[in-house]
Amino acid sequence: TDHREGNFEVGVNDFELKIDNHFERKGSEGYYFKSHIESTLTPLPALIFGIGHTGEERIITIGYGEDKEITFSIKGKDNFESGFSGYVDIPNFGYEGVKYEVEYNFANSNEIHIDIEAELGGEGEIEARIIYNAEGLQARLNSLRTGAHSLRVRRSISSDGFFAEAGIDDYNLKLRGGFDNDDTKKGVLLEGEVFGRTFAIDALLQSEGLRYTEGKLIIKTPFQGWETIGGLFTWAFVDNKIISHAEVMLPSEVNPKITGE
Repeated sequence: TDHREGNFEVGVNDFELKIDNHFERKGSEGYYFKSHIESTLTPLPALIFGIGHTGEERIITIGYGEDKEITFSIKGKDNFESGFSGYVDIPNFGYEGVKYEVEYNFANSNEIHIDIEAELGGEGEIEARIIYNAEGLQARLNSLRTGAHSLRVRRSISSDGFFAEAGIDDYNLKLRGGFDNDDTKKGVLLEGEVFGRTFAIDALLQSEGLRYTEGKLIIKTPFQGWETIGGLFTWAFVDNKIISHAEVMLPSEVNPKITGE
């Protein structure tokens, strides 16, 4: 392999610019070029960037400061139609020559499967499998350091409701809701689950002019003293009489309710 080093320096009064270059040939047609740039025009640390290729494999380096850089290569499989592979160097963290491989395929027009493998030397391998479709995403990760883990994200939306779920291993966050909207009624119902604990928000405002009006905002939580808070009211005008009712639920250990008519 043919290596060459070069540098360029400029100094005018308090201004200084220094560029260190590295060039090497890889094989008969490949090359790699890297620059380390420092300037007094900016308080930022030195910038590092590099580009190159070996056959169909492309090489890119980015970084800053002293040796805080990452170099990775990428080579497509079937012109990137089925995946890609390469290696990663992160010398500041002790990773050099980490080989990775990514493969993907469409199970159907609505679902893609992605498989990822990386070799970490003494730390073993990392394996991940991802499935993405219209309902959301599912992923599984397995490595010697972290063990086996799973991730899932799902969502569904319609004109009158929605459902969403996010989870890691045995921990879940779920949210579902419905909408009630017409000329006289506006409302929303949200129900959720966080790590096995449920909560809900029920809001409604219905008005038929001076004849009848109803509204409520009820919040339910799994926390002691805050199980049910909020309030509701109704107002009606019937036979020249005003009929009204109101309830207020306050946070407390005994959860008091104030009612008025």
